[in-house]
Amino acid sequence: MRNWNRAKDWQDALARVVEKHSELPFEYGKSDCGQFAADAVQAVTGEDRLKEYRNYTTEIGAARVLKKAGCNDLGELFSKVFKEQKVVHAMRGDIGVVEYEGQICAGVFTGVGFASKGKFGLVFVEFSQIKRAFEVN
Repeated sequence: MRNWNRAKDWQDALARVVEKHSELPFEYGKSDCGQFAADAVQAVTGEDRLKEYRNYTTEIGAARVLKKAGCNDLGELFSKVFKEQKVVHAMRGDIGVVEYEGQICAGVFTGVGFASKGKFGLVFVEFSQIKRAFEVN
């Protein structure tokens, strides 16, 4: 049974995060898949639970953050902070990862599907493409 410990008005806050990232161009450390997922977590919980992993401005810097955390990809990082669950049990506000062009990319379960931030903007992917899901509360 899920423990619903989410921030007041998290649905509206999450919608604002999705809108913000749909309008911003891709930029490492500001509006990339990791920052998108971290912003969503903050909107849903009211806390920046991924704060210590957000300090980078390049692709190499992002890789260094993962390495320093002892992780090979964002899925491993998320598993250190959140409870992993089956993708079919994921709900709006939860986060997950997909594989795209050989890389693991983070995303967010929204009211209209699973969204991820890529170099060409916000994209929605089919549930069959989602590799891992994590419960956010």
